[in-house]
Amino acid sequence: AQAVLDFAREEATKAGVECETIERKGSLASIAEEEEKSYDLVVIGRNGEHVQLRHDVLGRSVHEIVRHSDKPCLVTADRHFT
Repeated sequence: AQAVLDFAREEATKAGVECETIERKGSLASIAEEEEKSYDLVVIGRNGEHVQLRHDVLGRSVHEIVRHSDKPCLVTADRHFT
């Protein structure tokens, strides 16, 4: 997980975007609900790293976060490395 966060932070920095990454353990939906209070935008991957779903389906936790969030959500594609 840390490698993915480091990659995201590096790419954001290269693009001139201020970025903070957080690694926490626990229920994704509960953590997102708690953390979003401190931020303007929720950015989350479409599926978890071990899920094997069709390409047009959001992961269950991602769907829950987007549906219940009070903040704008950016859901990224499952393939983010170039």
